[in-house]
Amino acid sequence: MGAGFCQAWQGPAAASLLCALLGACGTSADHPPGVPSSISFHVQPVYPQSYDIMASARRNVSAQALEAAWRHKAAQLAAGRKFQVSGVATHATEDIGSIHTGYMRVPIFTQSRSVRGTLSILE
Repeated sequence: MGAGFCQAWQGPAAASLLCALLGACGTSADHPPGVPSSISFHVQPVYPQSYDIMASARRNVSAQALEAAWRHKAAQLAAGRKFQVSGVATHATEDIGSIHTGYMRVPIFTQSRSVRGTLSILE
């Protein structure tokens, strides 16, 4: 592959294509002020005035801290408008995955926690 190929994949068009292929740019969301970067958010519009919000982190983040971060995100999305919260639930998960090191598979044990709920804007 020549230099022309590399030059074609530089710039905003390449970044946009990469985001579209990975599907990550449309689902992640900005952090509210004061929320640690170790907590990630996924926001999905459900109706014109409703959003499904999920906050997730490793298990070392307490359930109370994760729920508080979820509520900060809900307030950020509402942007000062009145809103109602429904279906807020906390989930703890454990998963055993593996990575291939070239010679063998190495098991990886992960623990995570998430808070999910729906925000409905009333105004």
